[in-house]
Amino acid sequence: MGTKEKFAPVVFVEMPLPPTPNFGERFSLIKFEDFENQENGQLSQFQKISLGGLGLIVLFTTSSENNINRFSTKEEKIKAILIGSRETKFFEQSPIKLEEFYMSESVLKSVKFLKSLMKSDGFVDTNLGADNGVPMNMGHVALAFLTIEEELPSARLIMDWLLGHITTPEDPDAYRELLVDGKIEEINFAGSWWDHFHADGSPYKEETDGRAEEVGFNLIVLNRLAELDPSYLEKEIKGRKVIDLMIMQAEYLTSPHVQNPDGTFNHRPDYKESFDEEIARMLTGLRLTAKTIKTYNPKKSKIFSDAADKAEKALIKGDGIEKGMPFDFLAKLLYGIRPPEDLNLFRNKFVNETGVKNWDWQLNYQPKFSLEFLKFFLQNLTNSPAPTLDFLLVTDNQEELFGMVDVYKNFQRDDGSFPEIVIPNLKWEFKFGSGNNYVPPRWIILLRHVTELVRTNTAIVPYNSTAFEKEALAIFEKYFVL
Repeated sequence: MGTKEKFAPVVFVEMPLPPTPNFGERFSLIKFEDFENQENGQLSQFQKISLGGLGLIVLFTTSSENNINRFSTKEEKIKAILIGSRETKFFEQSPIKLEEFYMSESVLKSVKFLKSLMKSDGFVDTNLGADNGVPMNMGHVALAFLTIEEELPSARLIMDWLLGHITTPEDPDAYRELLVDGKIEEINFAGSWWDHFHADGSPYKEETDGRAEEVGFNLIVLNRLAELDPSYLEKEIKGRKVIDLMIMQAEYLTSPHVQNPDGTFNHRPDYKESFDEEIARMLTGLRLTAKTIKTYNPKKSKIFSDAADKAEKALIKGDGIEKGMPFDFLAKLLYGIRPPEDLNLFRNKFVNETGVKNWDWQLNYQPKFSLEFLKFFLQNLTNSPAPTLDFLLVTDNQEELFGMVDVYKNFQRDDGSFPEIVIPNLKWEFKFGSGNNYVPPRWIILLRHVTELVRTNTAIVPYNSTAFEKEALAIFEKYFVL
């Protein structure tokens, strides 16, 4: 759909095309390009306006899935415009050859480590010899491999394994009774996974299952895989096409035991807590799936799209759901939903020279000086590589990004793994924790992001640029009703 300027915020606006003769009278850098979008055999006319001084790209169309009008106030709409899609979200990065990566040797080390955890059938262990595969962690590995041309078959194999072990209505444990809100209810788990698996494919039935965020995240991965290889949707696994298994996953997410009337999602049907990152993952998975199945099953597509819109409104509103861990405070920005009120607030609360604090919301809910309070207090004194790498995907400070990438390059072990915890001090960092499959995929995804910056010689545009926002407001206030 035309060439985008790297890291220029992008927005689709549902309204008539702007008046071309005089729209650019104040801006010599504005250029107009007419181009066409081929979708479902229909040609739609778009107009692209590139405001070079602002780095702002606006795509005007009379019908858009990314409707700016879902934001209620002018300020919210402008903030949505300022972030737009930020060119490419972390789960949309195109695959390149491994040798083309920034710090390619480091990427290769992480790939080798992850492949050492991977069995020939696609199962990915959490740690070497752990015999414990977690579906969401396996999804992260697959997503990282989708950024590397040589590892696309590995990504597909992992998703084959996951879909081969998803719960379907025919499985004996698909319908089970659980205690929910003090009463016994029958839950339909079709479209979800057990939370832990042995390498032989059998689930840890003594553990929990139906974790909704892993369903949402793996839908994101499946949609990305299908975008790169549309034929994958037609593949049959467990007697169903992949596209039908994706619909089953989306049906699970929109079931009344998972999605609440206010649009939020429960962690599990029997654990009714809502966290920002989980909501972001689930609504993104639903929105992508709605787009993928639009022609195949338009009725379900509409249901899933509406559910995603409802979840987004709840996430933006934020009442009572901004809790959890640093991941949750980054969720809106990481998934391209909207920028934080101030990224510096996140920095001041969580970030130090060696990364993001290993903070957990439960610290605020423990009796002072209890063992649980002490555990979370001590945890808060450490740093966690996983949220650190997520933060670096969205930072608007280029020096911060490259400086911390160098720090974490030094934290990488010879086998390609990373410590789970880093303890920062004035002059030293103590690294410990066994290497797992949780951090290396994030490292690969981050370096794919950095690679794009380096090879396109792109500077990051700060989100909270006052001049940027004022100028954008002036443009839209003059020519459009927001």
